[in-house]
Amino acid sequence: GPCRDHGCSFDHVQPLADAALVFGPDVAQSLSLLVPVARLRRRRDKVEDRSGRNIWVGSAHKSLQVSHELLGAALPDAVRGFPVALFAKYEDNVNTAVKGAAIAAERLKAQGRNVAVEASFRLNRNELTLLVIDVTVPIIGEPPAALTVASQTGYKTLGGAVANRVRDARPTLLRAIGKRAVWAATRAVAVAREYVLDTGIALLFAPRITSVQLTTRT
Repeated sequence: GPCRDHGCSFDHVQPLADAALVFGPDVAQSLSLLVPVARLRRRRDKVEDRSGRNIWVGSAHKSLQVSHELLGAALPDAVRGFPVALFAKYEDNVNTAVKGAAIAAERLKAQGRNVAVEASFRLNRNELTLLVIDVTVPIIGEPPAALTVASQTGYKTLGGAVANRVRDARPTLLRAIGKRAVWAATRAVAVAREYVLDTGIALLFAPRITSVQLTTRT
């Protein structure tokens, strides 16, 4: 996929997407997600609306396929539009789902539309639901310095740290290179969502694709 072996990041609860294609000796593609807490409090109704379409992301899926499904939900004549629930299990499929959401978000942004994503666990900590929501307000803001997420990063600890920042209304940017790092970052966001449920905050992230400068390569 266009992001394989690339860096990925998430804003405000920001998981990073995977690391794949390299554009230069020191540059990789990055994915970021941005979420403003104050606005999220007012969008809780959108998160609870489960009337949209469901997509099971498996090993045969590509990120572009996922993005096309999401773009289809945005069509005026779509039978089932947003929200779109992406069901994914384990690092490969979650990475594909996150990248697909990021690609779709970029294309919808060019049309003047904005989407955000809620990450939550399903049956266990290896199965995730990424609920893609059409929001009316733009997800904007200056991202803070990124927190680097590695493949061995403890997602529970990271999730607690993100939740604390969310409670303080502080944005968080997570950057990960490699699908395992993206996997850890995404689960951390899902953990943070659970931690802040009692505050009434609907914890979302807005995915986007960027580039990161690599200081070293092996």
